[in-house]
Amino acid sequence: MLEKYSWNDNDFESPNIGKLWMKRFVTAKDLSFRAGVNKLEPGESFGDLYWYHEFLVVLQGVGRYTCEGSRWDHENYTFEAKPQDIVYVQKGTKWNVECVSDDPHVFFYCAVPASRQGVDYDLFPEVEGKPY
Repeated sequence: MLEKYSWNDNDFESPNIGKLWMKRFVTAKDLSFRAGVNKLEPGESFGDLYWYHEFLVVLQGVGRYTCEGSRWDHENYTFEAKPQDIVYVQKGTKWNVECVSDDPHVFFYCAVPASRQGVDYDLFPEVEGKPY
């Protein structure tokens, strides 16, 4: 199968996790693959502790990314990412992104793996009756 998607603002929905807006794609019946587009309005932020790896590709705006240190590396890291930048979030990382531009910060994400297997919390909250 081959699909094309062109995102637009009408496609974003609120998954009720902070101020984040998203358009999620689930392409495997077992939910083992997950990807989509997230959006933060200027001044808004989102953060979480991930139990899976995630790759982000910035499409619009500028985001300030911060991750907390771990027991192996106590340093906090902060950087800004702009369109065409790629960000990797390692499994087990507590991180945050804030939109610091006048335009919304929009980024494509791909989570690996993204199934519920081995995760002790609901990774896929429902939005309007469908897994999100």
